[in-house]
Amino acid sequence: MILYNELTGNRLTDAGAIDRTTLKISYDVYASWPVKFVEEDGVTAVDVSDATAWKASIDDDFDHSSEVMARTLDAGIDSSQAADGIIAPVLDTYTAEYLAAVGTIEKITAYFELRGFNAEGKVVHECRFSILAYNTIDPEGESELDPPSDDASKTWAEAILVKRDFSGYGTKTELADNDTALFNNSADSGNPIVVTCLKIWNYIKGKADAVYAAITHAHIIGDVTGLQTALDGKQDALGFTPADSAITVNGYALTENITLDADDLADGTTNAVITLTQETNFETA
Repeated sequence: MILYNELTGNRLTDAGAIDRTTLKISYDVYASWPVKFVEEDGVTAVDVSDATAWKASIDDDFDHSSEVMARTLDAGIDSSQAADGIIAPVLDTYTAEYLAAVGTIEKITAYFELRGFNAEGKVVHECRFSILAYNTIDPEGESELDPPSDDASKTWAEAILVKRDFSGYGTKTELADNDTALFNNSADSGNPIVVTCLKIWNYIKGKADAVYAAITHAHIIGDVTGLQTALDGKQDALGFTPADSAITVNGYALTENITLDADDLADGTTNAVITLTQETNFETA
């Protein structure tokens, strides 16, 4: 509640002393500023019900040719307690004039004015004092910003993670570590746990490695980059050129291995048997 004495033009404390604090308002706010008109003691109310209409304004100058920064007409002002000295305007600073006035700086000196008019349109009550009109950093932004690259920073990742609820997951032991991001584990009655992005990554990677590393799978040589070239290079290391595998015997192409068998004869000599196998087996001794 703003206590104001019309005779001295001062804001007062409830003890009757001059209130030297500076009130402030910011761009893009919708706020009630109730004013109580009082005597110099700061307590006794002044009846202002003789005013039938009210107007509240905020501006940074007294140039009557320029529009004010914000304005509230009688419809937006509660005067139901006028007999007790209380008038409550609602201030709406979401205006192009306010934004133009503050520009790109943090704050400017401005003035709040509340005026009461009688049935003839004459001003019968007035309250005015200086205030600070503040700018705002991000008045229109409504979506999250993109990270500077696909490699999100730790700070950005932790800011995203802080929105998540980790309760109900069996990851507390793996995620707990001494770092800076705190999360509330509701399963533990509000006991905070400490989580790091690195711990989360290591946990996920460990789970994935344990599952996928054990899965047997196969690839053709062409699926592996450089494998065919490496295999071709192995032949050079052997030091000879392999023979043509299309060998024939008496016009028959061999499709199986050549086997050698040695049989001991009764006279103590050894008979070597070479078996050549194709469509029809035959032997030579």
